[in-house]
Amino acid sequence: MFEVHPVDERAAREIVAWTYGSPYDMYNLNPADLDAAASFADPANGYQSVRNEEGELVAFLCFGPEARVAGGEYLDGPLDVGCGIRPDLTGQGLGPEIIRLAIEVGSGLYNAHSFRATIAAFNQRAQKAAGKAGFVSVASFRRPSDDLPFVILERPTEAGR
Repeated sequence: MFEVHPVDERAAREIVAWTYGSPYDMYNLNPADLDAAASFADPANGYQSVRNEEGELVAFLCFGPEARVAGGEYLDGPLDVGCGIRPDLTGQGLGPEIIRLAIEVGSGLYNAHSFRATIAAFNQRAQKAAGKAGFVSVASFRRPSDDLPFVILERPTEAGR
């Protein structure tokens, strides 16, 4: 059971301090970067914190433009979703549950019926979790800043029901 709330300043500082091991270290942020923390806490950016029954921050969700990656072609339609799981909880099978939660929250907050996620191509773990939540690969591209490949996945309206 999870509680979802907009990311506040405390949660934002915690998220930017998360440290992932290689090859997931591309997701690491600089904890001293006040702009990154402010971005997570800005309600206009749509970040949501996910806490467990003990009140511990276990993940975050994001929706809309914040869930997109530069270089991808994003046509109107599906709601873009993204999530991050606390580093010590990754690889434990929590991904599909967090992705399903993102769909539930996105449906409620944005009245969305279809969803899109963009995942680094090397991140097979995240792609597998998305697949378990009903997402299928529809496109791929390379991010212009570093030529890193990404895949775009979509979850049709009735997927996973």
